[in-house]
Amino acid sequence: MVIRKNYPMLDIIRYVAAVSVILIHCGKLVDNELVHFFLKSTFARLAVPLFLISTSYFLKKGMNTHPEYGKNYFFKQGKQYLFWSLIYLPYGIHYLYAMNLSPVLYPIGLLVGLLYIGTCYHLWYFPALFSSIFLTNFIKKRRNYLFLLAISGGLFLVGASETYSSFLENTFLQTYYTSLHNFVLTTRNGLFYSFIYVVLGYLIADFEQSKFFKTRVNLKLFLSLVLFSLECIVIFNNQGADKNFSLSSPFVVTFLFISLLQSNTLKNSNFFLLRQYSRYLFFLHPLFLEVIKWFIGYYGIQVNGLSLFFSTFFLTTLFSAVILYKEIMTVPIKKSLFLWSKNKLSALSLKVQKRVRSIE
Repeated sequence: MVIRKNYPMLDIIRYVAAVSVILIHCGKLVDNELVHFFLKSTFARLAVPLFLISTSYFLKKGMNTHPEYGKNYFFKQGKQYLFWSLIYLPYGIHYLYAMNLSPVLYPIGLLVGLLYIGTCYHLWYFPALFSSIFLTNFIKKRRNYLFLLAISGGLFLVGASETYSSFLENTFLQTYYTSLHNFVLTTRNGLFYSFIYVVLGYLIADFEQSKFFKTRVNLKLFLSLVLFSLECIVIFNNQGADKNFSLSSPFVVTFLFISLLQSNTLKNSNFFLLRQYSRYLFFLHPLFLEVIKWFIGYYGIQVNGLSLFFSTFFLTTLFSAVILYKEIMTVPIKKSLFLWSKNKLSALSLKVQKRVRSIE
């Protein structure tokens, strides 16, 4: 096992990122197009890249310390992915039914879902993550990081054609984009999308003590955010097929992640529960989101936007608390009370000793 250092600010931001994922899946949030775009299609879209770069960073740190860590990680995460794939299997079957697909092709459709896009719309993350890690490890054994950055960056540029497809209209590139999109269905996958973030996570893990990652991080983060904001304006005015890609997001997420790692804010706090809540918010929210939409839709009422978000967030949080009840009521609280009592007694003992010495 790798003893994980406490990163309270990272835990807080990852919780916010998990909430942002729910926000993305709730349709149109508000009537104002600019506000909706800002909430859903800009900073909320940084959530998944943050998860990818964070996961790959800690994986590489673990692999650097223990050679068997990678195998153990894949075994554990693979089991977790299969479990949630089975939970959402009815949704996947319903999706195939809605496509008017022949039942004979259901096994092939479900296999594609399991290995590529997930049995539910949020589970694509795991096939993308696993394939990116495999690809990064394979190339890393044969080439250096410069080559990895070049190839992953190039593939990311190709994938970004999905976001910038409006610029390709009436050009010779439109034919190539259409052919690519018809073949891969979406470029938000392990080759075009998550590959660059996994490479960056590995890079930070191996070179986090370098001057580039240690100096003026907040300034670099600020400049990348400015660039990101300008790019978002361009995307808003020229909206393509989707908005998963942002050319400046790898820079934003890299410096944001490093800033969170280096932060001393709340350094004595432990947000173990937020870490757990983040995980369950991610996995459980489509279950409640789809049930709410179906239940309300049964009565001929459409629910969307912020009302759907808040109801989904509330029910998911409530159910997560039920799952985490044992951990909430036992391990963290007992440990916290024990440490609090120990610290108070130590402080009181020290005061008494000082008082006795002053009297003597």
